[in-house]
Amino acid sequence: MLDFTGRVAVVTGAAMGMGNATARLLAKQGATVCLLDISDGVEVAARELVDSGYKAYGYKVNVTDQVDVDRVFDNIVAEHGLVDHLVNSAGIARLSSMFDEQADANLQAMIDVNIIGLWNTSKAALRSMVEKKKGSIVNFSSVTGTFVADAHEVGYAATKSAVWGMTKAMCMEFVTEGVRVNMVCPGMIRTPMVEKSAAEMMPDNPEAVLSAIGASVPMGRMGTPEEAANAVAFLLSDEASYITGREIVFDGASTLPETNVKSD
Repeated sequence: MLDFTGRVAVVTGAAMGMGNATARLLAKQGATVCLLDISDGVEVAARELVDSGYKAYGYKVNVTDQVDVDRVFDNIVAEHGLVDHLVNSAGIARLSSMFDEQADANLQAMIDVNIIGLWNTSKAALRSMVEKKKGSIVNFSSVTGTFVADAHEVGYAATKSAVWGMTKAMCMEFVTEGVRVNMVCPGMIRTPMVEKSAAEMMPDNPEAVLSAIGASVPMGRMGTPEEAANAVAFLLSDEASYITGREIVFDGASTLPETNVKSD
């Protein structure tokens, strides 16, 4: 097991899904975990960890608001010490229509959360890391935009591709400051957001949608938030001390086939 004892870790988008799974794993591995989310559910998630005997604190924050982000990070530093690790998991997807019909507001919402939110939280966390001359950040990109894309994904693909570029540029700016910046690129992971989309597509039988998605993956299933958390924790850890500016793809081999034809 990786050891984060004595470390302060901040996880955004921590109320549910991959962010929540990451926060839970880091807490179990000894970190003092600060869960950030715009949802009231972040406080419930933190209480559940505390009730299990872990060090966890919930902070409701709008990552698109730099003033709000700075307020929360100032509180974190005052209450728990300088930040050692940041996981930028907060993200949204608006995939409801074709590009030429997509509302500009949907694009702006994704830019605000997926790009500006990451910008704001990274700037706030880096102040601690530069002061300590040590730290690690993991950003959530995606296989969408960086490796593959489907219809309805133009805006989402653009923002997740931006995370790729931001990760590499931040790496080069702070590598001499002892700070590592990496990213993870999930494929199809069974998260509450994916389950919600399935329910919207087929309200009478969302499991049929989820099963079809899983069957389309060469491994034959979707990934779990816990599997995502394992990849994130490794990149954050000292065991990955010579890895920076790089990506881990976990997609059950979904980006590898040259065709959609499956052999028996």
